[in-house]
Amino acid sequence: MLKILSLKRKQQEEAAAAAASGQSTSKVGAVELRLQHDLSRIEKDEVQREAKGLPKIIDFHYKNREDPLHFTVVISPDEGMYKGGSFKFTFDIPEGEQAFPFYPPKVKCTQKIYHPNIDPQGNVCLNILRGGWNPILDLNSVAFGLLVRDSPTPTSQHTCKTLFVTI
Repeated sequence: MLKILSLKRKQQEEAAAAAASGQSTSKVGAVELRLQHDLSRIEKDEVQREAKGLPKIIDFHYKNREDPLHFTVVISPDEGMYKGGSFKFTFDIPEGEQAFPFYPPKVKCTQKIYHPNIDPQGNVCLNILRGGWNPILDLNSVAFGLLVRDSPTPTSQHTCKTLFVTI
């Protein structure tokens, strides 16, 4: 037990020294590693779609390549009621004590869309972005859940949900 405590203390000292010298710590590295894995999987899926002659559905844009935890995703559905549209979402990947993948990314729609799971302010109401999040879920699950899931979630309270249900 004492050996574990001394190792933990040593890791904390090394982390403090790394932070003081401007180096990143391993915790952020783990988040970035998982993020890289998720994004490479999505890119692989998109390459396979293009090889089959299908249009690209998901496209990632970084405002700053040095900050991989904040980016924009453009989703262009090729079927359903949103076919032909392009919809932008900002993704903020949590780090620190509430780090991804143990906590969901924060996702917001940056443009107006009439959708039962997106309120007028762009807040996305998907169960997997709240209480239904599980570390097994990845960014691919989130991206496809954004516009593929066009039935209102029980917690969605805005007018579009009401109209969508009554039509």
